[in-house]
Amino acid sequence: MDVDVELGMNISCKELRVLLLHDFRLGHKTTEATSNIYSTMSKDALFIRTAQHWFNWFKNDNFELDDLPRAGRPLEVDMDVLKQLAEEDHRLTTRCLAERLGCSHATVETHLRELGKTWKYGVWIPHELSPLQLQHRVDACMKLLTSHHNYQWLHNLITGDEKLGSYRLPLVPFAVQSSKREKIRRRKAPQNGSCRLLRPKVPGLLRTCELFATRALATSHRY
Repeated sequence: MDVDVELGMNISCKELRVLLLHDFRLGHKTTEATSNIYSTMSKDALFIRTAQHWFNWFKNDNFELDDLPRAGRPLEVDMDVLKQLAEEDHRLTTRCLAERLGCSHATVETHLRELGKTWKYGVWIPHELSPLQLQHRVDACMKLLTSHHNYQWLHNLITGDEKLGSYRLPLVPFAVQSSKREKIRRRKAPQNGSCRLLRPKVPGLLRTCELFATRALATSHRY
């Protein structure tokens, strides 16, 4: 007999239980019942452990084929209520929202992703920016670039472990081994009170700002 793979994929769990109950009432064993199902469907349609579970269920004179309600928190929540709570207070965590809605925080995370919300900087924000939000980013970048030409504020930034300040090189003795004798030399201090000034890499920051503004402007034009 040909095996109908598509039938095995489309058949519901309740329909499989009806077939198992039919074999049970005919007096068939679990292996025989599963073999009958495998002869017309694929082996992925039913596992032997599942058939054994339902045969034990039938032996206890329990012929209810529907799934019993499970204990625990519900998996479904009201999307409108969740959206309203997230928009009223953007700093609510998933556990706070789950406590208010009476569900698990994993369920809240799943539904927030479906609503297009993502957690950044301690608040829930839209994952996709609106045209107005994109325009605000462009305006901020252009304002910073314009102010940089009037006052080079990027030179006052501190990046990484670089410090904007001056210092003098101290006098540090060091030894030099010689074939005849050991000489002690001293490192000379800078002449005329000169000092070494460390500054951050301004061109790199400026290019980063210009690149960000260009990308934000190009993205806003798409809308």
